[in-house]
Amino acid sequence: LAEAEKYFEDATRIQLDNALLTHKTHARLRRLEGEAKLAANQPQPAQRLFRSALGHWQNLIERHLGPSGGRLDEGARVDLGLAFSERGRLFYHLGEKDRALASFEQAVDVDNESANVYADVIAFLLTRGHYTAALDAYHRALGRDSVEEYYKVYSTLWIVLFARALHLVPDPLALRYLEELQGSQWQHELSRYVTGTLGFAELFAKANTRGKRAEAFFYEALSSYGRNEPERARAYLEGVIKTDMLGFFEYDMARHLLTNGLPPAR
Repeated sequence: LAEAEKYFEDATRIQLDNALLTHKTHARLRRLEGEAKLAANQPQPAQRLFRSALGHWQNLIERHLGPSGGRLDEGARVDLGLAFSERGRLFYHLGEKDRALASFEQAVDVDNESANVYADVIAFLLTRGHYTAALDAYHRALGRDSVEEYYKVYSTLWIVLFARALHLVPDPLALRYLEELQGSQWQHELSRYVTGTLGFAELFAKANTRGKRAEAFFYEALSSYGRNEPERARAYLEGVIKTDMLGFFEYDMARHLLTNGLPPAR
């Protein structure tokens, strides 16, 4: 963790060619460095970094919205979606959960055509137990033609499997979406696994890359929670981490669940 913190500090000294990109990148780096300090049991330095990052995102929001708002171009909408999403994470770290939830809702409102914003918000909320808020964001994503099927499938998998893990009734719309899917790509195989037409052994036999194995492990972990098998779930979450697929949503969600456990639904 100390080495990670040093890399984050070094990275924030780098100036990129584009001033706005530098501003956004440094703000994210401060949040990540804060998370490293939090993991190293240094809450006060972590809070300072979180508040510093929060100030950067707030400045960006004010720059784009201005005193009177106005019509936003696509670039501004994307920037604001990222800013509100990052601000939501920071508020959450700072213990201001109501403000965090409001900021995530603003992210979806302002950049409602972007699949990435929906995925970020849904994944974060589900792993913290905010199922109702995640479901609302999911329904909005499902109704958007601009959100590709790929993202809709994965967010649907999360919504259904987290509901089962939390012993909630899965959303009928989400289940119907998976049941009606047709195709031979990996996400379609995952859909068949979740709807029960493909067993885990069969699914894993098709997982011919590290990325696919990471996803198969994660979804079997959530299924294990739903079957009241927490030790089995933890073993599969550890399997996700061993794949080293750091860029995957499933990796981040697995890491959070291993550290914090499965949250109660809210």
